[in-house]
Amino acid sequence: MKHRSRQRGFSLVEVMVVTVVVGLTLAAGVPAFARFSQTARLDGAARQMVGHFRLARQKAVAEGTPYIFLWWYSNWYYLIKDNDRNGFYTSGEPFTLYWFPQGIWTSGGDGFDSPWMVIRPNGSCSESGTFTLQNARGNTLNLTLIGPTGQVLVTREDGHEAGG
Repeated sequence: MKHRSRQRGFSLVEVMVVTVVVGLTLAAGVPAFARFSQTARLDGAARQMVGHFRLARQKAVAEGTPYIFLWWYSNWYYLIKDNDRNGFYTSGEPFTLYWFPQGIWTSGGDGFDSPWMVIRPNGSCSESGTFTLQNARGNTLNLTLIGPTGQVLVTREDGHEAGG
């Protein structure tokens, strides 16, 4: 008695149909993922900046030494330990440079008199104002610093509070 073996598998047409469906799904998802990725980088940059500011504030209070928060209208900022307590960077004072993720920058600070502020040992800051972080798509997050308390509030462009 002969047994006919029946091979199982996919036909070329079935494989091509699945390939087309997967390709269309990926093509539709890539732009959405790119938008999500840019928004996530903006949120991360805000959390990073707020976290570093809060860390400097905690260090200023714990160590009894002022810290200087220095930024420029670009994609970086410094935290400087103000050992000589003069409110300015002096050669030899320890500092750390932080960069924002690619495609994120600050368009400046609104309400600040200069591109730096002093975080005092009592937790207060020398100035109050708002930093605006922006991504390549034009989305913005505002980081509002309340100088007398040293607290930071993060809001979206629509004014609603964001995490951070």
